[in-house]
Amino acid sequence: MGCDIHICTEQKLHTGLWTNVDSWVINPYFDPMEDDSGESPMSRRDIYRGRNYELFGTLCGVRNDELPRISDPRGIPKDAHPMTMGDFANWGDDGHSASWVTLKELKDFDEAGDGTVERTGMISPEQIAELGQDIKPDHWCGGTNQPGYEEHTWTDDSRPLQDLLDQIQKWQDLNMWAHEAATMNPNDFRLVFWFDN
Repeated sequence: MGCDIHICTEQKLHTGLWTNVDSWVINPYFDPMEDDSGESPMSRRDIYRGRNYELFGTLCGVRNDELPRISDPRGIPKDAHPMTMGDFANWGDDGHSASWVTLKELKDFDEAGDGTVERTGMISPEQIAELGQDIKPDHWCGGTNQPGYEEHTWTDDSRPLQDLLDQIQKWQDLNMWAHEAATMNPNDFRLVFWFDN
């Protein structure tokens, strides 16, 4: 069973309150004539869509507890915007490992890393030969009874936060004036997130 991330974006106002700054669209599956449809009238567009277990592990140890992480799950912030809290509440028991992280924490963690990760896995004879030519495997498994597969360890390039940081930058380019983005305190922009299986 796969694991997905759900992210709400929040920005701190000059009043000190956090507001939800997600992009919301009309939910095509919402039927106002059905009281029990279970659908909300609006649907949030996540700032990031993907199933990257290295990213999940780096954020808070979900699906990969071997990587260094920013923090353990912190829960939904008590001062989260009501739309954020409501969106999380809609997941009920399916939403788990809720947490949050500021843009500053993301950038600091990304800059502090050395950009590499040690990987270990069972790889095919072809991959073993390629590894000898410094061609890194793009897939592997934890165990197999396939003939010729062997366990190997190698160092690979890894910046698990890069895709997420790129998406945040795109969001800022689309949703903020240039002077706002340039002067925004990265502690005043955060992602509130949770997972479902």
